[in-house]
Amino acid sequence: MPRQSRHRALAALLLPLLSTCVTALQPRQDQSIAVKSRPDSDLFLYRPDTRGEYIRRVNQLPTIYVIPSDEEVRAASRAIATVARVLYGVPRVRVDRVHVGGSFGRKTSVKGRFDVDLSVFVNRFNPERDPKGAAEALEAAALQLEQHTGVNVTRRPGVYMVQLTWEGVHMDVPLVRNVATDEDTDKAARQVEVLVSPLFRMTDAEIAAMAAKPPDGMRERAVSEALTDFVKEQPKTANEATRLFKAWVKCGLAERGLLRSSKLPSVALELIVLQAFQAEQAAPSHDFDPIRPERSLLIRVFLRALNTAAQLDGPCGSVVMLDAGALGYRREQGERFRACWGAEGPFIIHPIDPTCNVAQDPGDGHPPWDWPSLAREARALLAGLRNASLEVLLHGSSLGAALERLQG
Repeated sequence: MPRQSRHRALAALLLPLLSTCVTALQPRQDQSIAVKSRPDSDLFLYRPDTRGEYIRRVNQLPTIYVIPSDEEVRAASRAIATVARVLYGVPRVRVDRVHVGGSFGRKTSVKGRFDVDLSVFVNRFNPERDPKGAAEALEAAALQLEQHTGVNVTRRPGVYMVQLTWEGVHMDVPLVRNVATDEDTDKAARQVEVLVSPLFRMTDAEIAAMAAKPPDGMRERAVSEALTDFVKEQPKTANEATRLFKAWVKCGLAERGLLRSSKLPSVALELIVLQAFQAEQAAPSHDFDPIRPERSLLIRVFLRALNTAAQLDGPCGSVVMLDAGALGYRREQGERFRACWGAEGPFIIHPIDPTCNVAQDPGDGHPPWDWPSLAREARALLAGLRNASLEVLLHGSSLGAALERLQG
């Protein structure tokens, strides 16, 4: 890779990281709760005379408890930039760019719980046609990271990924196929055009034949830039609702042993909430009128996301599918690929790649995702929101337990 092109690629990586830091350093809302006019035990969401104060206090929860601190963001950004610089220097591997994804890149992280994907876009990387060359590139990347960081690097050759933890930040580093060129002004769009657009020209017979094969995780990772852009550009309230929902699942359920799996996939959780946000934008619920819609939006999205989660163990196989705009697809287009999603739900479909059900079990000997327990806990939390006081929500529910862990 020419030195000038490498400098441009490194600059393209560092600018989003600097943007993240700048965003994090912007003034936040006052993190102290205003003097309470009524105790939490007197506040109920569905009581007309107290719902306004209940909603006001819930609206403060993401800022106070969930969103990572400025120091965390800066430290993670430094660690990521260091590892990315090392990856640009892998011998005999033509790295075009390194994309920062995962929850950190999508700006949906929960305090103290970053997950980072550093997708290394490699020219002429095609494991299907050249598995030997792809394996050599993976080993070269692993050796480069070990030599320059001094930490243990885990190889996952089946998915062409290495994993490491550097300065407290865990990173998944997949090697992915680059199909964009220096002439492409929007490389994310070019990846989608080359790798996803042909799917929509397939016949039903071709789709059925594709569904008989294992899912193509390489394509999903190769369009990660488009997914990152879609999620991180969501409005502030959608982002806060997403972080609050993920905090509940990660800290209130998984870390407390209430799920049989150690976690649930972050992308799937994000899409549940973003579908709820899109639904509220299209057809707002009016449970909390006459409170201004913008004030009640976060709680309405959170409730709708919980309703979706509560049905994930049902027999109907409902589908979570979003409108991702220009790089996405229409619902009727996505439904053509149902055979690719697996025999059993839940069905939470990647907004860029319609063949990919991000809720499918991970395989590779890992335990299946525990969606039934999530559904059960969602029903319990919904009941608390509908019937119990704010005091019970904050101190006697799985959401309250999550907030306490984040505070600690």
